[in-house]
Amino acid sequence: MMHADPAAKGALAANSTVGSGAKSRLPLPFSTLIGFFVAVAAVVLVAFFSYGALESRSKAADLVTHTFNVIARLESVLSILKDAETGQRGYLLTGDGTYLEPYNNARIALPGEIKALRNMTSDNADQQHRIDTLQRIVDEKMALTKQGIDLGQAGSMKDAVALADASKVAMDRVRTHIAEMQGVERELLLERQRGWNQAVTYSNGVVWGGSALLLVLIAAGAVMASRDYRAREKQVWLRAGQTGLSARILGDQRLDTLGENVVDFLTEYLNAQVSSIYIADGGGRFRRFASYAVASTAGEASTLTPGEGLLGQVAKDGRALHVEEVPQGYLPVTSSLGRSAPRELLLAPATYAGVVYAVVEFGF
Repeated sequence: MMHADPAAKGALAANSTVGSGAKSRLPLPFSTLIGFFVAVAAVVLVAFFSYGALESRSKAADLVTHTFNVIARLESVLSILKDAETGQRGYLLTGDGTYLEPYNNARIALPGEIKALRNMTSDNADQQHRIDTLQRIVDEKMALTKQGIDLGQAGSMKDAVALADASKVAMDRVRTHIAEMQGVERELLLERQRGWNQAVTYSNGVVWGGSALLLVLIAAGAVMASRDYRAREKQVWLRAGQTGLSARILGDQRLDTLGENVVDFLTEYLNAQVSSIYIADGGGRFRRFASYAVASTAGEASTLTPGEGLLGQVAKDGRALHVEEVPQGYLPVTSSLGRSAPRELLLAPATYAGVVYAVVEFGF
């Protein structure tokens, strides 16, 4: 059996009218327009925070990469010094000048490497001081290396070899100092990696939070759109019913014919299975003058007084009533195949100027 919408159908049964009101100048319904602006604001906010999160993440990644580059550059300085030392040793052992190529390359490369280190750590005053010290001990190491090569070229191999201890001490100082600088950079690396992880977490939070917010707004927009659509559909349904009902009652008709036309149309339009209409008879009572599918043996009274039973209460109060728990045996639905009780009832008054002139009941 069909279910009734008591508010809309009560209004239709009571032959109420829907006012047109003033025409709105808004391009969309007000609630939809507000939802649209909220959605736009949410998108702008999500985009803003997403951009900030990506910027933070990018900066954190750049700092991590920068620290790796500083560590690699320090390792390069040490490697170049080792090559220079190896070239010197090969020359002193063999007297072959080709072994001096790594030393000559080191003399060219080291100033550029240290300058690059100085530029890369320009934002770190402590590392700048350490680079000054590194510059000095690298110069000392290269000076000892050159002195050994000069002695070898002069034929004083014994004196050149005697410089090996001093050269080793200088190289150890370079190693120790570079290790200290790398240790500082590794501490910075750990700190910057934590910052990068935080930036990733924040970025993910913005993305997921923004996505959730947009989903909520989309769902809210769908709810508002559905509500507006249902409201429009209800208005269309009411107007169509009122138009159809007006067509049924046009012209000069006998009262019993008019009643039958009204109850037939309303019953069909509301998808009810059984119905009846009572009109005021002028003596403070209401009499049934039209019905639809009501059995003559239903035992239902042909008259009622205001306040008597459900329908009488509707006549007394002047308000529609929707009943889902139907009393046993009330307004039964019958056919040649059987008999059953309705599951829902809709009872509504027809009023004019605050006076109830008729009441109508439908069973579903």
